[in-house]
Amino acid sequence: MIAFPGPPGMHAVPPLVYKAEAYEEGDRFRERVWTCSHAHQTVEESLRCGNEWLARHDDHVSESA
Repeated sequence: MIAFPGPPGMHAVPPLVYKAEAYEEGDRFRERVWTCSHAHQTVEESLRCGNEWLARHDDHVSESA
């Protein structure tokens, strides 16, 4: 999972938004195999998105973050 600044708004500091990512298990350089195409407002939403993707692709990728 990665976090990055969200769109500016009424806040002095933009809120963080999150995206799920997946990596090959043995890739020590952590090159992404997949990143969700949309931003999530919470860590939990991002984790759920990554876990759903992993469940559909479990034979190819064994770790999501």
